[in-house]
Amino acid sequence: MLRCLCCKPMAYLASVSESSGGGVRRPLSAGPVDPELIGDLVAANRILATQNVLDGYGHVSMRHPNNKDHFLLSRSLAPARVCRADIMEYAGDSEPVSGEHRASYLERYIHGEIYQARPDVMAIVHSHSASVLPFAISKTPMQAVFHMSAFWRRVCRSMMRASFLAIRICW
Repeated sequence: MLRCLCCKPMAYLASVSESSGGGVRRPLSAGPVDPELIGDLVAANRILATQNVLDGYGHVSMRHPNNKDHFLLSRSLAPARVCRADIMEYAGDSEPVSGEHRASYLERYIHGEIYQARPDVMAIVHSHSASVLPFAISKTPMQAVFHMSAFWRRVCRSMMRASFLAIRICW
């Protein structure tokens, strides 16, 4: 189990609902999460940042193990700096559960919509990888340009379908 050096062991997520700002009651927490799973989520953020898959704005989320309509994501923080105490729980509307008032990623809504549309998805990585971004915004389809890239024909079709799904879900 990964230990976060910046946090002390803590009871994760209260299960008591309290009223938030405009008198709107937020959903209850889905309950405590196994500390090893929280450690895995912290490790995923740090490892992907160390390997330059995530820049300072990327992040990783995971579906809550006790409630398929909730997910876990760190507060708005560079992934290399994420620790256990930074992990927050979000309800199906992508808003933090009761009592959470820390800054959140705006992209959490993308995560929430994907989790709602795809019950089979258990984790999401959101990245602005400079090496992949041009393919996401170009109207020119990717093509194999030398003999070692023949596999791209099948992969490109899959990527185009996945891109369409993400665009349809998010926009």
